[in-house]
Order: sequence, then structure tokens, then C-alpha cells
Amino acid sequence: MSIQIVGISKLAKVPSWRTYFHTDEEGAPQPTTIQLFMLKAGVIDCDPIGQRLDVNSLTKKQGIIRSIISGNDICEIALRDMGDDTYRSIDGGHRKRSIKEFRNGDFATGENTYAFINGEVFDVSNTFYKDLPSLVRKQFDSYKLRFVVYGKEMTDAQAGETFRLRNLSTDVNHQEMLNSYEDNLVAKLVRETARVVPQVKNIPHPLFELYKVQKRKTDDVEEVAAQWFQTAPSRLSYDEFVARLLCFLLKNNGVETSSKYEIQDMYIQLGDPVDGEWVKDPSKVVEAGKALKDALDFIYDYAKARKGELGNGITWGEATMVSRLYAYLLKELGPTFYVRDNVKFFDVFKPTLDSFVGKPPTQTAMVYADTGKTAAIAFKGHLGHYDAKFKLENTVIWFIEALGGGTAGLDKSVTIDTVKPKITWESMGIVVKDKVRGISREMREQIWLEQGKVCYVTKLPLDFADAVGAHIVPHEKGGKTTRDNIRVVHKKINAEMGSTDLEVYAKMWQEQNSVAEYV
Repeated sequence: MSIQIVGISKLAKVPSWRTYFHTDEEGAPQPTTIQLFMLKAGVIDCDPIGQRLDVNSLTKKQGIIRSIISGNDICEIALRDMGDDTYRSIDGGHRKRSIKEFRNGDFATGENTYAFINGEVFDVSNTFYKDLPSLVRKQFDSYKLRFVVYGKEMTDAQAGETFRLRNLSTDVNHQEMLNSYEDNLVAKLVRETARVVPQVKNIPHPLFELYKVQKRKTDDVEEVAAQWFQTAPSRLSYDEFVARLLCFLLKNNGVETSSKYEIQDMYIQLGDPVDGEWVKDPSKVVEAGKALKDALDFIYDYAKARKGELGNGITWGEATMVSRLYAYLLKELGPTFYVRDNVKFFDVFKPTLDSFVGKPPTQTAMVYADTGKTAAIAFKGHLGHYDAKFKLENTVIWFIEALGGGTAGLDKSVTIDTVKPKITWESMGIVVKDKVRGISREMREQIWLEQGKVCYVTKLPLDFADAVGAHIVPHEKGGKTTRDNIRVVHKKINAEMGSTDLEVYAKMWQEQNSVAEYV
């Protein structure tokens, strides 16, 4: 009987491993003290791409140092031999960084830190390494670290798998597990979209822009703040948002689920560096990246308007609902829609969302009679669900019904395919580009003759060979490619006009330009 375990590396060879880091001159295993570790710290990469990010928590770092000083075990540290006397962290990066930073004087111990030496108690609370009593400093440097070092034959996939297996019983969230797929193409796209990866020096999407602020005016401690969200990322929360967004976008079916299991399958089936679909067809990576960017641009447009109008960033609830609306519009309108006026978009979207989540909410129609839930109560609950399609669809249905001051949830027969807003998308600042942009020769001929063979802008005679079609309302602004919205102009005029409205440009040209150069 065979058992298939999803997510386990298909590479059968198990890498070798040893339970020591240092050896003496004869090659015999030697205990690794903190002092020896500091001598070798420069050859260990403590921040590989697949590791959990440094949470930069002073309390957590001080807790690690308190454990060492008091003589408690800080558990095993896992490394990977990369060859040429260099190593990469697999597990225990926070511990290694904390030891290095404390030893280098970057922070002091915390409260209630005590050392026990020969029956004597030393209170070393709020003390830097250099200020520790000599006996305590010596005991700290002599503390023996426990290591397991995996062989050079270990692959990135195996390293990520080892990290996941070692952390099944520790506080590692789902996205941190997914990030441990180091060379996975989905993991790479997600992390490089959501944040700066120092090893790559990438530029993430601007929606996830961060900056540093002084935590308190009385000290020099800085913390990270988000430019467009109300909260800074915590434990790969931006990565998780991007992964969920990518998961339902790739289904290409409008409002869709993106459960943890579906996301993990996406990582494995598409991004596996050996057998994944993206490895076999790299063009799919480009397509996925484009789809992800378009969706994030839509959310970014809203975030900029919100920041400009209210002075603060978007909430997770807003980001979730904007992304669901985007998925709905993508299926309903096709890929040619965009936000032309993001302030108008905000002015309609925010009050509509507030009618469900505001204090007090105004969407009080009963939608689930058996549980006594109103549209507002159910909506707020459904915003946090990603694995039940009817809940996701209901948030979109009710939201669209509420646009323009409508009441949500009254008609139980309405579906995601039949719901219609009371207002036009254009009144919400959203423009749908005509899928047809090119102007046929037949249409140009007809309009050229109707115009009397003259340029619409200059009113000068126009040879058909120089005649090109121009949209009165520019295509980029939602103008249709229909005869009533097309005129023919000289090709030089069309190039100079760009996306300016044709009527505006014609008036401006006739006021400011000589016709001589076009004769």
C-alpha cells in the first residue's frame, strides 16, 4: 500500500547530517561555544529567503539572551553546508541573530535577567554585554550551542521541507511555511511582489511601500510603518494577501475561493522548481505577474484616494472587498476596465462599505432568518472567509445592491451573475475600454468621404494615404470604436494629439498653430 503525501519533495535522496558545527585540528567534533560561534558567524547566512523574517522584537531577543544567561537550553540550531566553508540557516535564525546582536552591543538584556554562578545570583537586568560582570560574560561566552548541520547535497526544496517539518509543533503560521519553499516560482513571485527581499534587491508593488518612523521621541528606536495600509506587515501578512489574490486570479472565474489548501496546491502544482507547470512554461509566470500587478494597481488606486481624502491607509477589510470587487468586474467587464477617477471611486466605495461595517451599519435587512443575521452582520463575518464560495459571492452581491444607496439582501433570488448596480460604473470612476481599438479601412474610407476629404482638426485637404482614425472620446478614457466617435485626421496630428480629447485638441490647435506646415 502506498501513501501519497502532498508537499513532500520528490527528490528521494535524504541529505546527510551531523550533530556538530566545529571540529578540532584532527577533525574530531568539538562543542560550539558562543565565543567559537562568533568567530564563525561571518560565514553563516542567517537570513535566507525561505526563513521567517526577523520580527525585530526586542522582547523576543531579550528572552533568548535571558535563557542563555540563566543556563536554559535554547534548542537545536539547523544549518545547511553550502560549500567553501559557508553555511545557510534552516532553522534558528532568530536565535543566531539575537546572539550576534547582543554580543555586538546592539541591545541590552531585559528586566528580570539573572545569572547563577557557583551559588551566587547576579542581577544583570538592562545590561549590555560589555557591562556584564566578568564571570557572567565568561559564562555567556562558554555557553554551548547545539547544532545539526546538513550536507552540501541538500537542495532548496529539501531545506524548505526540513524547516516545515521541524516547525510542525512551533508557532509558524501557514504563510511562513509556504515561504520556506525557497526556490519555488510561486513563492518567488509572491515574496518579491509583497516586500523587499535583500538578497534579490527587488522593487515590490508600491501598494506595500514601507517607511521607518521613530517609535518614541525620547529614544532612537525606529519601527516600520505602512504607507498605504493602516497596519504594517506582521509575519508575512502582505505575502498572505498577495498569495490569496493570486490564487483566485489564476482561476480566471471571477469571485473565487482561496483557502489555505488551495494556496498550498498552487505553490506545489505551479511553482515546484522541478515538476511545476511554471517551470515547464515560463510564459505563465509572466502572465501571472501581469494579472497580479493589474489587480494590485486597482487596489492601489483606491488606497491613494483614501490616503488623500482621509489621511490614513486602507484597512484589511477594505483591501479584501476592493479585491473581490475587482474579481467580479474582471469577469463582468473583461480586462479592459480601469479606475479613471480614483477619488470618485473612493467617494462611492467607502460609504457603501460603511453601510455594512460602519458604526452603526445601515444595511439591516434580514438575510439569514434561521440565525437572525442582518446583511451587515453577515457581511462582516463573510469578509474574513476565503473557503466558502457562497459567502464570498454574497459580500459582492450585497455590496453591488447597496451601491448608490440601495438596500442589500431583499431579493434572495439575485445571484452573482444577475446582480446589477443602481448606478453606472462610470459614475463610480470606473471606465471600460472598448475591446475593439483598431479602426478598419472601410470605416476610415466612409468617414473620410463624409468629412469631404479634409482633416477634422486642420480642415485642410487630406490624402487618404495620410488619413488615420481618431477617437473623439479617447479610447483610454472609455471612448468606443464606433462611427459616431471616430473622425479622420492627418497622421501627424494624431501622433501629436496623444490621449487629448479630439474636440479640445482641435480647438486648441486652430487657435495656436499655422496650417502651413501641413499643406
